[in-house]
This record gives sequence, C-alpha cells and structure tokens, in this order.
Amino acid sequence: AATVLDAAVRAVVEGRPGPALLAIPEDVQELGLPEGTRAPLVRPHPEAPTVGDLRAVLNLLASAERPVILAGAGVLRARCSNDLVRFAEQLHVPVIASWRRGDVIPNDHQLFLGMAGYGSPRVVRDRLTSADALLVLGSRLNEPTSYEYQVPAMGQHWMHVDLEPRTGPVGFASAPELAVKADARAFLRAANARLKEAVLLAAPLQARDTNNAADRAAWEAASVVDATGWSGPGVHPGRIVADLRRLLPDDAIVTTDAGAFGGWAARGFRFRKPGTFLGPT
Repeated sequence: AATVLDAAVRAVVEGRPGPALLAIPEDVQELGLPEGTRAPLVRPHPEAPTVGDLRAVLNLLASAERPVILAGAGVLRARCSNDLVRFAEQLHVPVIASWRRGDVIPNDHQLFLGMAGYGSPRVVRDRLTSADALLVLGSRLNEPTSYEYQVPAMGQHWMHVDLEPRTGPVGFASAPELAVKADARAFLRAANARLKEAVLLAAPLQARDTNNAADRAAWEAASVVDATGWSGPGVHPGRIVADLRRLLPDDAIVTTDAGAFGGWAARGFRFRKPGTFLGPT
C-alpha cells in the first residue's frame, strides 16, 4: 500500500501534474496505517537541459527568418513568463500561446502573436504552419492547440522542450528534431544566461525583425472583435469583450466556460499579466 501511495503522489506532483485515483477496499480502509508508517514526502526536482540541448535549440531559432515559440501551461506553472519574454527579446523571436493559455506573456508585447486553438483568428494558424523553425515550450500539443494535430506541419523543423516532450510523430508531422526533457524555468534561465554572451547572425536577425512587425500588425487587425455589425439578440459579444478589457484592472482574473462563446474572448481579450486566465482545456 505504501508503494502504491508513493507512486500516486509522484504522479500528481512530478512531471506534468495531474490527478491520480486510488481505489481502496472498504475493509482495508478500516485497518488504518501500520504503526510507524508515514505518508511519502515528495520534493520534485526540475529537470534542467544539457549544454548540447541549449546549443541546438538556440541555433534552430537564431538561424531562422520566421521562427516562432509556441508556449503553454508549463511556462505558467513554472512562473517564468518574464524569463520567456526575455528569451524572446534576446532572440527577436515571437511567441504564440497554446489554447487557453493566452496569459503566458503580456499580449501588448510586440512579440506576442495570439493564442492558438478554437476562436483564434486564421493568422495564428497560418503563422504557426509557415514558421521555418518552431519551438514548442511547456505545451503538450493537445488537439485544439495543434489544430487537430496539424501543427507542427508536415516537414516543419521543430523541437519540443517539456517535462514530458514528444519523442514520436505528432499527427501528420514527424517526431521533433530534438526532445528536451526540462522544466520551462530551468530551460529559459539557462538559455538566457547563455544568450548574454551570444552574437546573433545579422541577416536572419534583420529578416526576423521585418517579419515580426508585419505579423504583429496582421494579428492586431485580425483580433479586433467589436468593429463589425451585430444582427443577433442582445449586446454585441465583441463589444462586451472590448469593454471588459477597457474597464478591468490588469490583474483581474478572467474565466470562460467551454462554450463556443469563449471564442470572442480567445480572439479579442488581451491579457497583460500571467495567471489572469482560467479556461478549461
């Protein structure tokens, strides 16, 4: 019983966290713990990347002209959104949030290009599939984030950094070129430290800056939700989203149910602080 309990606790708190179910017969429940037995104490240790892994990921992004980082719940759970912003800024690489993780970095940042999944404007999916290099960071690539497993696209250069990275094909895409088993914060802080002494190639850097500006403008135009007319009942849903953003403080927590109406917020609400969005995935 002690070994089963230990395994259950580890499943809950280590790696990618999740629920664990223990089915205990009623007669066993009445026995209680044996004398001197203690419940297990688990202290998970964040996985850190190797120097070789860091070099490979940085080379992938720094040599590309239209790379993108797809960041998910692993960044929020590790509370390293600021580290992600710094990482993106040093490399001049934009960030797209995974489905219902739109608060992963401030949406007003010029390197933010929207949230993937249901309700997102078409430009988000197009930007993901057209990337010449894709880093998936702290995301398990669920069905909405991957657009029914079509991101990463066939033949796309991509790498996966996660506590449980993919090691095989994802949907129609091949396995990642590199699967790095690492905690998001440990990876980002190690990468940022390495980037302090790095010199980036000028030509791809300039190309990234040009592409980033155009891509940001395209997303800003596509994420306006209150400019069109409304013929449905009641108030224009886009107007509600726009007014909420105007009236709510930046640290207000927004939550949506699983209904299709959540698409209005997914497309048009701009989160400014991490940990301010609760949405079912």
